[in-house]
Formats: sequence, structure tokens, C-alpha cells
Amino acid sequence: MPGIGEVLHNIVSSIWPPSVEPEQEPVVENGPVSDIITEFDSPSASVWRRITESAYFLLGIEEHNDEVVQRALSQSQNVFEQFEQIQGRIDQSHDRWGRDLEELGITSRLPVHFEDNSRIAELISNRRDLSPDGRPLAVVIGPRQDGNGAFNNTHVSNLMNRGYRVVYYEASCETDLYNAIRETGERQQISLLMVGGHGVSGAISFGAIDPASDDPADESLILDISDEPELLALRQYLADDSVIVSESCSTGQDGQVGDNASNMLARVFSQSTVYSPAAPAPVPQLLFNDNNEVIDVNYQCAGEECTYEVPSYSIEPHLVPPQSAD
Repeated sequence: MPGIGEVLHNIVSSIWPPSVEPEQEPVVENGPVSDIITEFDSPSASVWRRITESAYFLLGIEEHNDEVVQRALSQSQNVFEQFEQIQGRIDQSHDRWGRDLEELGITSRLPVHFEDNSRIAELISNRRDLSPDGRPLAVVIGPRQDGNGAFNNTHVSNLMNRGYRVVYYEASCETDLYNAIRETGERQQISLLMVGGHGVSGAISFGAIDPASDDPADESLILDISDEPELLALRQYLADDSVIVSESCSTGQDGQVGDNASNMLARVFSQSTVYSPAAPAPVPQLLFNDNNEVIDVNYQCAGEECTYEVPSYSIEPHLVPPQSAD
């Protein structure tokens, strides 16, 4: 029978693929779970922590310390039998989460490094039931195509911790973006919209390669400034004083005078504040007020701030929305 260490290693490796050198030696406490996880290597201290959290979660234990785990295991006359039960629960949960995420079209990445596995269940639940629950709505859209892993880290967990009802989508084309905004906004206006994809000044790529390196053969795989009329049909789904965060390189290039994607978004969603990077930049920092509302976004480009906060716009009267945004 595979050891629980091997099982935990396999599930964590599949959900959080190791891709970095150890950031520090893992700190583990004495006890059965900690002893088990020291049997194999882990890429970082944070991954070690998530492995331990996986064991706690699957044991159904809320109080996270090894004394509690020891008591739980000691209730069984056969410790290996208890391990086998845990292994079965890990396999079942992994299979179930994998099926559920695939059914929802989330196939390229788990959108957050969960320290609390219950966040996976919440992520799935929020997509399946779009009913308002009193929390502000954050819609986070990531790209299906990501050749360099730039979108492996997201703000999903942080937003959940700050009280947002986070609905996450993977988009492979512009229509996926339209549908995500429409189906969530019809139930509750969106307070925070985060749109990610490899970008250039005038385009955000979802299902194509990085547009900075080559022009996509299929325009439907990207959102560009020619899509302004389609987006205008979705304007009603964002709340007044909402925030749009572009997680796409260079979409604020040349600022207010640029023919860029961020100015286009601000023209369409004139009730929103739009933030974007003026050059290639990693995942930005979100700044919140005491009510956990986003009040600023900080992008760093080559060590210098390159945030472009788009001025407010009025909708041009000649832009007439089409009958549908397909």
C-alpha cells in the first residue's frame, strides 16, 4: 500500500506543481502528520504548509495541531487502517475536485495556492450558485493559454479572505469573457473585475500565444479595441464605483493618449475605475481601505512603478451596442 506521504506528495504535486527552489527549510512540529511529510522533499516552505493543511482538512479536523491528529489516529486500533482511510479520502476528494473544476472549464491551473482546502470547495460552489449572499462580487478571469506560468499566482485567496464572493473563470476567447460578465452580472452587479491574459497595448490574449511575440491567427481568441461595441452591451453589469484591474502587460501603454485596451475599457465602463500596467509587469499589488474596497493598484515594471489609472470617460454616442455579445 502506498504510504500516506507518497499520496500527499502526489496530490499536492498535481495541484501545486513544484517549480521553485526551497525558500527556506520547512519548519514542522512533532507528530504523525509532520513525521510523514518529512519523508519526501518539497519545493518550498509554503508547499510544506499546504501539505499539512491537506491532511488536516481531509481528516475533518479544524484545530490544526499534531496533538489533535495524534488523538484522532490513536482512536483506531490499527494506525495503518486509519492511514488507508485517509488515503481513500484524499483520492476521492482529488478526483471530485478535478472533475468539478474540469466541468466548470477550469483546466489550466488551480487559480490560487490554497492553504485552506475549503477554498477549493468555495471556488466550485461560487461558480455553481451565482446567487448573491450579501458579499461584494469579484469576478476574476484568467487565460486558458499561458506559456510561461505568469498566471499561476492570483488574488483569489486574498479576495476571499477580505470578504468577497469570488467567481473565477478561465477564458479561451473573447466570448468566454462576455459570458462570464453577463452570467454573474445578471444576478448581482460586479464590484471588482480582474481580467488577466498576456497583453500588448491594444489586446489581451486568452486562448492565443502571447501577442507580444506574434499576431494571433484568430482574432476571437483575444480582446482588442475593435471589441468595444460588444463590451458596451455589458456595461450594465458593473456597479457604480466598481474597479477593473487589468492583469495584462502593457495594456496602459502611452497612458491617456494611447490607443490601448485600458482606455477602451474605461470608455465602455465609465462608472468604473480602471487600473493597468504601462509596460510588462508581474501580478500587481492591490491596496484596500478599512472596508476592504480596492482603492489603488500598484504595478512594478523593472523595479519602478508603472501604474496607469485611467481617467473617467463618457460613452461616445456613436457606439451602438449589438443585439448580443457573442
